[in-house]
Amino acid sequence: NGIPFIKGPEYISVGAHGRTRSYLIKRVDVTIFGSQFPLKNVRAFTSNRKYQMLIGLPFLKMMVVQIDYPNKRVRFLSRDSIDLKGHANVDIKHGNEESKLVTSVELEDGEKFDLLFDTGSTAGLVIDHHIAQKRGWLEKYHVGEGSLHGVANTLTVERLRLPYLKLGPYELENVKALCPKEENMPTSYSQKKERPKTGTRISEGASLNGVLGGDVLKHFIVTLDAKNALMHIDAPKQGQ
Repeated sequence: NGIPFIKGPEYISVGAHGRTRSYLIKRVDVTIFGSQFPLKNVRAFTSNRKYQMLIGLPFLKMMVVQIDYPNKRVRFLSRDSIDLKGHANVDIKHGNEESKLVTSVELEDGEKFDLLFDTGSTAGLVIDHHIAQKRGWLEKYHVGEGSLHGVANTLTVERLRLPYLKLGPYELENVKALCPKEENMPTSYSQKKERPKTGTRISEGASLNGVLGGDVLKHFIVTLDAKNALMHIDAPKQGQ
């Protein structure tokens, strides 16, 4: 697009579904909703998808963000304009070094799982292969195979349809889920501990079991204070 920028050093980008090598942009000026923001140390990526920029957690921490998925709208709110602490209804917390957000959901038999909260993922639910295999979900709920596209790479996955998911106070049925095949399972969340720095809300680390993304969140209006790890979801009535 002919946008001027200053190229910085190379780095290895770790996405939700893998990692890739790219470079940093030292500074670039962007305009979002009529306001200009100078962004520093922006991570460059190449993609054949229709989007050209991803807004990440460091930017979202600057304010409270409300994403109205059903109506495809986004609002930025100041923290003093909303009492999110008193109305949060979803269990969410910081991951390692507060560079990730982790949310807890209930799946089959009310068992709780910690998932990477990823507004940039179009998949609704991505489950660690070992988790699905251990519980027999690959046999019970298998509906086919497919691909999962991320910024870093593309994974071959098994498509599942789980009978139940609970996020905050809301229960969903017949939830689409993707399970990376064992041979290309990403290391970014597969059965490893997220080791936070001292002072985060997780005292012993969270074992990530997958990713929660857009195909589940699309039912809700999500209000998120990423800096303080507070979130409220609301399912609007039809027609709102």
